[in-house]
Amino acid sequence: MPSIIQADQLKSADGVTTYLNSGTLSNLTFPAGHVIQTQFNTFTGSQAFNDNYYNTANLGNINNSGSQATGVDMVSKSITPTAGSDLVIWVSTAFQHLSGSTGDHITQTRLYKGTSLLKSVTWHFNNWYDIQEGTGNFFFIEENQTGQRTYTVNMNHNKNNMQCDSAYIVIMEIA
Repeated sequence: MPSIIQADQLKSADGVTTYLNSGTLSNLTFPAGHVIQTQFNTFTGSQAFNDNYYNTANLGNINNSGSQATGVDMVSKSITPTAGSDLVIWVSTAFQHLSGSTGDHITQTRLYKGTSLLKSVTWHFNNWYDIQEGTGNFFFIEENQTGQRTYTVNMNHNKNNMQCDSAYIVIMEIA
């Protein structure tokens, strides 16, 4: 049978007290690399990209330019770091081209903090004729973050007949 110890505070040998009765820990330092909190959000469904969404000129000549308004916001998540912690952000998308056409297909996934572009990743596919699928994954690290912030995954494609089937964002606060 497991043992139960009940206490509302712990005192270390150097006299520092950690209070437990409020449901949160205070006066506590987590070891470096410890995950303090994780936030997650997902989009699953079918977001089609057509004449209303794609804009070849605004795909951003592949060097992280472009406006959030030229794509589709797929998924967002907010986090409030508990202290000046590092945030590790993982983004994953799955997309497919639905019917054939020639030429260079460019799919771009962007990560925004508020309206500021943090990262842009571009995939090139040439001469898709049948249903083709692709996935995109990347990580981004922000150091010493404080205060609430919202991250958004935005996608764009330079031709018709592409859809996003899923988008995920995972944000981990690391001590």
